[in-house]
Amino acid sequence: MRSKNLKRSILKILVHGESYGYEVHKKLMREGVRIEISRLYRVLNEMLKENYLTGRWEKSVIGPRRRVYKIGKKGAVELNTILLEAIGTVHEYYGKYLMGLPAKINVLNRICRSLTRGLGQAATVGYLASEYSPFHEKMISILCDKVPEGKVYFIKPASLHIELEIENLSSLDGTHQNIPLKNGHVDALLVIDVPPKKQLKNSVREWRRIIGRNGRLGILAPTALINKIRDPLTIGDFMEKHEHESVEGNEKFDRVFFETMLGESFQKIEAREIAIMTLVLASEPRPYKS
Repeated sequence: MRSKNLKRSILKILVHGESYGYEVHKKLMREGVRIEISRLYRVLNEMLKENYLTGRWEKSVIGPRRRVYKIGKKGAVELNTILLEAIGTVHEYYGKYLMGLPAKINVLNRICRSLTRGLGQAATVGYLASEYSPFHEKMISILCDKVPEGKVYFIKPASLHIELEIENLSSLDGTHQNIPLKNGHVDALLVIDVPPKKQLKNSVREWRRIIGRNGRLGILAPTALINKIRDPLTIGDFMEKHEHESVEGNEKFDRVFFETMLGESFQKIEAREIAIMTLVLASEPRPYKS
């Protein structure tokens, strides 16, 4: 086994608490990792020097002292990386599963249908996202199908380059707080994820600015990010909560604060939980004040 993988295996063993070298060796052997004890101690010493582990000497009832190992600061960071990699893999396969569902029960189709309900085939729709993936491509394609005689604007960071050849789709460089569209230009706007809390008020005002008199705002965010979730968490909630708490800039919103910000610009607000996501719909826009 390569040293990097061996070190990760050792960290996974020590996540349950401190242990001494011989005990780590036995646990590795039980997991099918064949390693000479001399090599294990060399690796443990490397991990001590690299701050992946900390160690202390413990007196033994019989025999010499023995060193007890536990996870250090760098080891905790590496464990978090391991977990995020695993979550990313699950997300990838879960996304493929969701996108492969039949149209009648496809959650992406359900989200787009909720946003465009009653708008008509010639409506103008905005789609605001900070990244691009097969998930976004599928969502944009569905929206374009919902308004075949209308227009869909993909609002994205200037650094994000995409190539989507759909007749009624245009891309615009913009941000949550600066969207290059005229007042009341869109009938509906779908925002994927929410901006940092300190930017939310100005972002909501900007979203309201481009939405027409009878328009609708949709915000799609992980349920774990905007809802209060109690222990014990489901495995889905655990993954979403851990991932979003680990990514810099993501913060948990108080649901009341979130709806209060929306309530300043919209009269009607409703939330629908769809799979591990929550779709917040805001309608009946209040008069826009420049």
